[in-house]
Amino acid sequence: MKWIEVSIRKPIAVSMIFLSLFLLGLFSLFDMKTELLPNMEYPVVKITTHWPGASAQDVEKQISNKIEKVLPNIEGVENISSSSSYENSLISVEFEYGTNIENKVMEIQREIFQIRNDLPNSAKNSLVKKMEMGTGAFTLFLTFTSPNEKELSSYLEEHVKPNLESIPGVAEVTILGALKKQIQIQVNPITLANFNLSPMELYQKIRESSVVFPMGTLMNGREEYMIQALGELKTVSEYENIILHANGNTLRLKDIAKVIISQEDVINLGFHNGNPATTIAISKSVDGSTVEINQKIMTLLHRMKKTMPSNMEYKKIFDSADSIQKSIYTVGKSALQGLLLASLFLWLFLKNKKVTLIITIAFPLAISITFFLLKRMNATLNLISLMGLAIGVGMLTDNAVVVVDNIYRHVQEEEKDVKKTSFIGTKEVFSSILASTLTSVIVFLPIVFTEGIMKEMFQEMVWAIIFSNLAALIVSLSLIPMLSAQFFDRRNLLQSGGKYFRRVQKIYQKILKFFLKYRGRMVLASFFLSFFILGAGLRYIRFAFMTKQDYGYYSVIAEFKKGSDLEKIEELRRRMEDIVKKEAHTKSYFSILQKREGTISLNVDIGSKGEREKSLFDVVETVRREIEKIPDIRSTFFYEYAKGKPKKDVEFQMIGTQAESLKRIAYQMQEKLPKIQGISDISSSLDSGGKEIQILFRREKLEALGGDVRNLEQSISYFLLGGDRNNSISIKDGNEEVEVLIRLPKEARKSLEQLKNLKVKIAEKSFVSLQEIADFQESEHSLSIDKTNRLYRVSLYANDAGRGMRKIQKEFVRIFQEKIRIPPFNIVGEERLKKCRR
Repeated sequence: MKWIEVSIRKPIAVSMIFLSLFLLGLFSLFDMKTELLPNMEYPVVKITTHWPGASAQDVEKQISNKIEKVLPNIEGVENISSSSSYENSLISVEFEYGTNIENKVMEIQREIFQIRNDLPNSAKNSLVKKMEMGTGAFTLFLTFTSPNEKELSSYLEEHVKPNLESIPGVAEVTILGALKKQIQIQVNPITLANFNLSPMELYQKIRESSVVFPMGTLMNGREEYMIQALGELKTVSEYENIILHANGNTLRLKDIAKVIISQEDVINLGFHNGNPATTIAISKSVDGSTVEINQKIMTLLHRMKKTMPSNMEYKKIFDSADSIQKSIYTVGKSALQGLLLASLFLWLFLKNKKVTLIITIAFPLAISITFFLLKRMNATLNLISLMGLAIGVGMLTDNAVVVVDNIYRHVQEEEKDVKKTSFIGTKEVFSSILASTLTSVIVFLPIVFTEGIMKEMFQEMVWAIIFSNLAALIVSLSLIPMLSAQFFDRRNLLQSGGKYFRRVQKIYQKILKFFLKYRGRMVLASFFLSFFILGAGLRYIRFAFMTKQDYGYYSVIAEFKKGSDLEKIEELRRRMEDIVKKEAHTKSYFSILQKREGTISLNVDIGSKGEREKSLFDVVETVRREIEKIPDIRSTFFYEYAKGKPKKDVEFQMIGTQAESLKRIAYQMQEKLPKIQGISDISSSLDSGGKEIQILFRREKLEALGGDVRNLEQSISYFLLGGDRNNSISIKDGNEEVEVLIRLPKEARKSLEQLKNLKVKIAEKSFVSLQEIADFQESEHSLSIDKTNRLYRVSLYANDAGRGMRKIQKEFVRIFQEKIRIPPFNIVGEERLKKCRR
């Protein structure tokens, strides 16, 4: 109670303390990072390994399996999931919440290092990283255009990308649609055979001609000189003049191969409003602020504009900071409106300006204290933390009104000093306010001490509720009585409130008498009504991890058959863009064509809600109906921008030892799933990866000729891929690393017949065409081979179209149990569904 008394007796000191807290809170607010959602850390480690040119089957056998075998050696591993696809192995290792993930990353790196010699030599080193929400999310998309595509590609690689990567908080800068520069040494297999050279031997001779060795230093008199030998080749001319043989006749590289500056094969293409464009996608690190990073990026590009080639243009096509700032502004605006409405109602009921002013002053002070405390916890300003602030600050109004009302009553009823009545009025409600505040704090506090997605998602909201409640308590028991003692005047407070207050008071008294008269019936009625409302809510409210928001943009991910001709893919893209362009609300759009992944990502901006009549969801449904009419593609719609395949709302997993049984079940399920109402965009992990040609060596004949499979496979790899891609030759051109490849010309890599007639070296001075020692067969290869804890996994995917994820899951299970006879297997619900039910 001394606290209250001191606050009343020392008004200047209390005012200075609260003014200081207000300023600290204000500075903290402007210093807090602004995000849409909190940064979340999952106990998951991702292991990524790249093996150029390898099929999904080879990646699974030679990389994923070998790494999976050593992971159980690490303590605390709960689940191991792997996905092996063309050229890539992705393994996820899940630990218990609370595990020190940094230590686990190092342990995994040590285990992989010990088996490095067992992995393919041409595979890249495995990248081991912990998984964090907020890392890797694309925050900014930019398009660059120029009539000179080669100049554009070089400028982006040499100048734009390095400068953007140097900005603190930028995790990755991805260039889409630009073709990287290459130096290609184009060879003819017949010419190589004439000079008794295999592609590996030629590649090794080229490598030996471009070397860098440390030379040390030399004392010349009294000065020490560093010695550097310029043995590295840097120009096309230097490569052309590499001497291969000098016994009598000098044989140079240009005599048997063509050395050209070229570009890599078309894998990705970008378009903005139908015109060719190169897209840069920028993602942030977990500790980066989206708003701050994007502002720095645009400032940097504005400065670089002066040095860009005159015909080069750039344009911002998506900035996630805009939607974040709009969301934060909306929440802040709502909070301000709430403050004004609360003040207005207080004035209407009490008809006293001083009482209203006291509570109006207390409100922003409590909020500023909350921001100060949140900043100390390294919280970010996001929708979740602001939600907690909105919930918690409501306590301020309750506490402040209770204290002011009690002081107000004492001043009216007692002929005592205002300071004394302020103390008595506050003291009387002290226990009630303290108990109420602590109850609210204790209700939410356990979330902070739990482990799991609940804590990661909502801990900032809980801290906001706790801090705002404590701030409300401090303000109500110190500032409110002090201001009441200073502002209240008994002569001006003798009226018993406004007419609205008196009218409500009379109505409340009648209702209270009625409830007290029939209290038994009222208790029973309340009990049954509560259960009825709860049951109705659980029955009709849909479950979802996050609600879909109308931010004014959406994306269409169209999947086409792998291996499709580029012209056909371009035609599909144009048809999709024509449909989007005809939609009245479309403002702009950009698309990314990814040939190897088999996707076209079409991202569309339709403007903010205030600028259009139809909602985003209605626009998407209109476009969906038209795009689904296009043959040879399977489309999926998302209410966000995307460049690849984002996760769908529902993933249904089947896990077992028999891969073929799982595939058969999945195909049966895909036939039945469209009959379920309320789901859309159905797909599976069994989608074909495209066609492949399998080479079956005739080993007996090969052995009789003195050859071996390993050298033959290596020769074919060099001819098609361009050399040892894990240990490739490269030259430095400015800031750009230009790869040097030895391979067949593009026109010699277009048909199966050319592959069959390929001349390969099987022994010293012995060359044969490939079809003499091998057979060929055509088949389809898997898009990916997925496993969970070393058991095969097949997944079915779908989006929620209004039914709710819990009901969709029940439908999945019902179809499995009622209509399909299957061997034992596991059914696993999608992780987002499990999270939303916890």
